[in-house]
Amino acid sequence: EFMAMKSGGEYYLTADITLGATYDQPFEGVLNGNGKSITISSPIFSDFSGKVENLTINGEIKATDRDSSAFALTSSKGFEAVKCTNNVSVTVTGNAKYVSGFVGLCYNAAVKFTDCVNNGNISLDSTADEKQRVGGFGSIIDTLIMNGCTNNGNVYLKGSSGIAGGFVA
Repeated sequence: EFMAMKSGGEYYLTADITLGATYDQPFEGVLNGNGKSITISSPIFSDFSGKVENLTINGEIKATDRDSSAFALTSSKGFEAVKCTNNVSVTVTGNAKYVSGFVGLCYNAAVKFTDCVNNGNISLDSTADEKQRVGGFGSIIDTLIMNGCTNNGNVYLKGSSGIAGGFVA
């Protein structure tokens, strides 16, 4: 049912769920976790540009030669997250550049986090020739607004050149 969501819709979780795949089309709606959790082994969304609230993300992501993030790989139009917790450890090795707890890349748009927590350890051991970015909340975010947020996870980067940050690289 989760994968059948329409992009602009408004959805509420009524139970904890486990996802085995990434929602691979742009999502621009509202996802209210309703205090429930999603357990994952890959990013929840490929591109999220809506609002998410009251959600806990659990699980572990281990990837090789690809960028990764627990919530969304990108946000093409920006998004808002309210009272969300990431407990996912994201570990990436090989030819990758962007790794984060919530969102990888958000160019030319704003991301707003309110009362969100990252507890996941975020790690990149990269062989990529280009600059790497690793962050507890995001890899690259052009405009960032944060209120009452905490990063409890460790952020680790080993690569030829790069930037790592507890919140955003």
